[in-house]
Amino acid sequence: GTYGIGEIAEMCAFVPPDVAVVTAIGPVHLERMGSEETIVRAKREILSGAPVAVLAVDHPRLAAVADEEAGRRRVIRCSTRPGGGD
Repeated sequence: GTYGIGEIAEMCAFVPPDVAVVTAIGPVHLERMGSEETIVRAKREILSGAPVAVLAVDHPRLAAVADEEAGRRRVIRCSTRPGGGD
């Protein structure tokens, strides 16, 4: 897990991912990060070096990230809803 902005980026600089997967933006990180927006910013760091991103688009913030990242890398949308993913 991550405790704040910059930690995931630091790990990815050391070991760049081939595929980045973000499955959830959950309240478990709120105590450490303060807001959902900060959680999204921190988790989004894993995308910077990955040519492929797998994002769970059931969460509106991750759906927005998927749309924003689609021009930068291959994005695979996954969903628990029928027809919600790729």
